[in-house]
Amino acid sequence: MLQSFALILVINYACQILVTLAALPIPGTIVALVVLFVLLASGLLKIESVRQAADVLLANMVILFLPPSLKLIEVYSLFGGQFFRIVLLLVITTVLTLIVTAYTVQGIIRLQEVRRERRNSK
Repeated sequence: MLQSFALILVINYACQILVTLAALPIPGTIVALVVLFVLLASGLLKIESVRQAADVLLANMVILFLPPSLKLIEVYSLFGGQFFRIVLLLVITTVLTLIVTAYTVQGIIRLQEVRRERRNSK
């Protein structure tokens, strides 16, 4: 499992360095996610090599959101009465994201079914 974490951390750190050196306006963690996705999708990196670490991170995702949540409570006074508007905006955008994601997944599943049908009919 340590190898899984080490691999993810190496990819993340390398992308952080790349973003810093290239002065990209994108966070290094986002670049690392894209690189990890490309490596997994292309088959250059096997899912088994990061599965254990990914499972641990997904199972404990709440812990990863705890520090930012506590910081929000700490700086509540800086919101100046806009806190509930911000929360409402976050809820609305989260629901919209879920809806768009659901329709995207359905569309991809339909495309895959059409491709399978075309392959089977040949």
